[in-house]
Amino acid sequence: MKKALFIFLIITAVNFKTAFTLSIENIHVNQTIVTQYNKFELTLAISNEHPEDLVIKGIFTDPSQKKSIIKGFPCHNQYKIRFTPVITGKYSYQIELKNKSETIISPSYEFKCLPSNRLKKGFLKKWSVNPHCLIFDNGGFFYILGENRMNIYDPSWNYKKKGIEDYIKYMKENGMSTLRIFIRNAENINDSIPHGYLEQKTGCYDDTVADQIDKIIQSCEKYDLYLILTVFALGFTPEDSFKDWGNNPYNYINGGTCKKKEDFFTNKKAIDYQEKRLEYIINRYGYSTHLLAIDLFNEPEWDCEFEEDLWIPWAIERAKFVKQIDPYNHLITLGSVGPQWNIKGHEEKWYKNQVNDMIQWHPYYGTQSYQKIAYKMRDFIREYWDKNKPVFCGEFAWGKEDKKTYDHTHNGIWSALLSGGGVLAHSAPPFTPETDEFMTPERAKHFKSLHSFLKNIAWDKNLKFKPHEISTPSFIKTWCLKNENYAVFWLLDGSKKYGQLIKNTDLTIKKMADKSYIIEWWDTRKGSIVHKQKVKAKQGSINIKIPAFYKDIAGKVY
Repeated sequence: MKKALFIFLIITAVNFKTAFTLSIENIHVNQTIVTQYNKFELTLAISNEHPEDLVIKGIFTDPSQKKSIIKGFPCHNQYKIRFTPVITGKYSYQIELKNKSETIISPSYEFKCLPSNRLKKGFLKKWSVNPHCLIFDNGGFFYILGENRMNIYDPSWNYKKKGIEDYIKYMKENGMSTLRIFIRNAENINDSIPHGYLEQKTGCYDDTVADQIDKIIQSCEKYDLYLILTVFALGFTPEDSFKDWGNNPYNYINGGTCKKKEDFFTNKKAIDYQEKRLEYIINRYGYSTHLLAIDLFNEPEWDCEFEEDLWIPWAIERAKFVKQIDPYNHLITLGSVGPQWNIKGHEEKWYKNQVNDMIQWHPYYGTQSYQKIAYKMRDFIREYWDKNKPVFCGEFAWGKEDKKTYDHTHNGIWSALLSGGGVLAHSAPPFTPETDEFMTPERAKHFKSLHSFLKNIAWDKNLKFKPHEISTPSFIKTWCLKNENYAVFWLLDGSKKYGQLIKNTDLTIKKMADKSYIIEWWDTRKGSIVHKQKVKAKQGSINIKIPAFYKDIAGKVY
């Protein structure tokens, strides 16, 4: 049972010029004992004559005497401070209130942090051994596999009109690890509820929408899903009911500071408001270990045809700002369409910049063959591999794919993960038939099957993408992650007769240590082992028959 502590505190002071009017009336502490990586929260009732000028800070000192400063945020006519302890032991903290004319600091309080349970793995970061991989504080590995669910807030956008928690549970049941959502910049004029529309007036945040994001994060924590939060999404396309620049609060006709949409990236007052929103996001949601990444902007070149030479300098500066204020060092990315849709300039400047932690792109290759989606995924991931960052597809879908097989989805996700990257499939009602597709159980089961294969991979062996070290007949295309003692691979029928039974073919795996191995052959549609056998490498090679298969098959050698 949670213990609540109420502290009654009124601080007043008088100097020679004026009487202080700033005071903390009471503090509600959600717990006095917390476990590692769990939220410690303070709720504050504060009297202040000028709330727009108020700055609230929690000053936390951990058992090693390291200090962390966490800012408070407004919430339903009160203020909250959220802090996550990352080491165990006794913490002390004070609260500082400041406005233009006065500063007060509370006495020192304490709470204890106990060891975490096994479900709490800590924050995600890039692996120092291989920066393409993500790893938790506790050493566990993580791969990006899930959905771009831009409007999960609205049940009518979710499969079977599931609510937020039920949909996140549904994702987890189907083997997904990652969810990407939008905070919108403009109101959908057809909506009676402002789904995802957090900042309806510049500098002011809607508590109802903020509560929805809280619920998303709490549901992610409950079901162990990880959230990519897109902070600025939609709202720059003229005369579009769903994302109209005319409904954007940054537009001067709505009381904003931008006379044209391009001013969003250069207007100083607009940038001040943007940084205020970013700070609010970090202060309110940054505590969560399940906040995987801050995604700065969604598709600037598509939503609004912004030039790369305009938005990239903006992104670099906003990323620097987040890194300055975020005590938990969340990863930063930006969901651009990618080099295949440039207006003026190139993503290369953003991809290579050190403040960009993860390379993201959105490939909608719906008119391609079922095999070409796999080649496109692989080729992009490998093209930008030399940047030494995780690479992931932030959105992809084809609304016209075969609903019995979902081969476009299947081949896309298998190719991305077996190329060493990550992937999120876009899902939405078919507003745009070419690109929108619900996550039906028939589509979702492909994620579950891939997860069944991935969860048994020894990622700590620092596997490298080496398809050239696996040999098959030329019509079978190969994906392979390996070292000299371990390998995982995916084989795809690349022939014009895609879908016919393939049998009596051979496989050679090269540059393996000469010793005995076990090979598991996996049915990629069912996510199960279909055959297991012992083999021995001779002169650095393993030679073996491939079991008969349709379309694709996967394997693991250990």
